[in-house]
Amino acid sequence: METIHIFHTNDVHSHFQFWPRMDGFLEERRKLLASLGEASFLFDVGDFIDRSNLYTEATLGKGNVSLLTNAKYDVVTLGNNEILSIVHEEFYDLYTEATFDVVVGNMNALDHNNPSWLKPYTILTTASGTTIGVVAATAQYEQFYREIGWKVDEPRTSIRNFVKQLREKVDILVCLSHLGITEDELLATECPELDVIFGAHTHHLFENGKVVNGVLLTGGGKFGQYLGHL
Repeated sequence: METIHIFHTNDVHSHFQFWPRMDGFLEERRKLLASLGEASFLFDVGDFIDRSNLYTEATLGKGNVSLLTNAKYDVVTLGNNEILSIVHEEFYDLYTEATFDVVVGNMNALDHNNPSWLKPYTILTTASGTTIGVVAATAQYEQFYREIGWKVDEPRTSIRNFVKQLREKVDILVCLSHLGITEDELLATECPELDVIFGAHTHHLFENGKVVNGVLLTGGGKFGQYLGHL
């Protein structure tokens, strides 16, 4: 038996008033878990970047990426704010120095190759050899994204396709969903092969999670007011 902890944030929107408290807590708790031999991972489910914040505006989002890197995030997905608020050329360079995986399965560049840091999925492995497949998708604002050079496919279909590829290859399969609560519930109904859907976009809060069709759904509100711990 192995105990695995997954911490998760969503929809921070560059509201950093809670960030020092959260960052300090995560560092302390993950060090403690490591000393106990228990694995831990840290995910963000999108909209961490918002140019309404002067720090984000001045650094064009790279300051936010540095915060995620310094906090030792393992995997992040992109929300509509990351994609729509950073212009195409600067967006290509946004995560080049990140030490975490950026996963979005339903997004591809129209006229260029995808950025080197953009992955359709990733697989994490604990020290004991347990494998965790991570798929992800972002909300489909197709008309807006196409105007700035991105093709965004129907998210639930994209996720189901990657789940078919990964389910037999990993022990645990989770989804980072920047789609909203209704889409998460539909996805759980359609895709019971998933173990967990980490939710975002609609700023919903499940203090103790919600189980739909045997799939655990999460939601951590907004602005860093809550830190999820599974």
